[in-house]
Amino acid sequence: MLGTGATAAANGLVIMDVSDFQARKANPAYRVISQLRWDDGSVGAQNALPITIKGKTYILFADESGGPLSGCSQGKSAAGFPRLIDVSDPKNPVTVSKLILDIHDPANCTVAATTPITNATVGANGSTSSAPFGFSCHYCNVDDVDNAKLAACNCFAAGLRIFDISNPTAPKEVAYLKPPAQGTKALPGSQYANSAAPTFVRNFDWATSKPSFPKDRGMTTGDLWTTSQDNGFMVVKIDPHATASSGGGCASADASLGGLIVFALVEVLRRRRSRRS
Repeated sequence: MLGTGATAAANGLVIMDVSDFQARKANPAYRVISQLRWDDGSVGAQNALPITIKGKTYILFADESGGPLSGCSQGKSAAGFPRLIDVSDPKNPVTVSKLILDIHDPANCTVAATTPITNATVGANGSTSSAPFGFSCHYCNVDDVDNAKLAACNCFAAGLRIFDISNPTAPKEVAYLKPPAQGTKALPGSQYANSAAPTFVRNFDWATSKPSFPKDRGMTTGDLWTTSQDNGFMVVKIDPHATASSGGGCASADASLGGLIVFALVEVLRRRRSRRS
């Protein structure tokens, strides 16, 4: 349920009965079972992913945007963040935890709202803004929807963030990858780079895709696959010690050798095609 701006307080989750459509009934109708809304600065409802953790059903919900600078004085966040919602009783969904980075913390609202993501977010009067997406988490995924332990979220300028969600009431960030900013580099394949004139300066890359775990690809082992707007396709190897139980906090997730090989292969093929044309 999308809420932004004047409708921010309406942002949230709606659970509906759509069994009429599933049963191919004549004149089908949906029925609202329940609604859960929030007004904490996280807005722009983006994705609701049904998952199971230790046999219990949850929704991993992501918002793609944050509230304005004016919300900072109200104790709100200026960036959208994921949350885990217990839906074991569909009539009574309950938020059990929020997957919050430091930049999502209302205590850092002013920084989140005013950090210029590009030179286009600097006003003529010198004012700065992270709008429209800033450091919000756009898409999340889990290692196994039937027995989720890790969640990976791509969070625009905040990059790829990985959380241990094995304890859904106390998720913990355990790894991250911040693809490097590309400035004014010409990148024909980047929608982000080509959204403005060639002098467009990108102070951060935008991580916006839904990460892919091995099980998504029918595999039992392997690395995490992801893309970002400017850095493209990356294969990411997660440190095996990056779990909440390790007590190690954040461990950086580096592009694996597999990722480097893929990049090299793509570049070789591109050059071969250029020579032939």
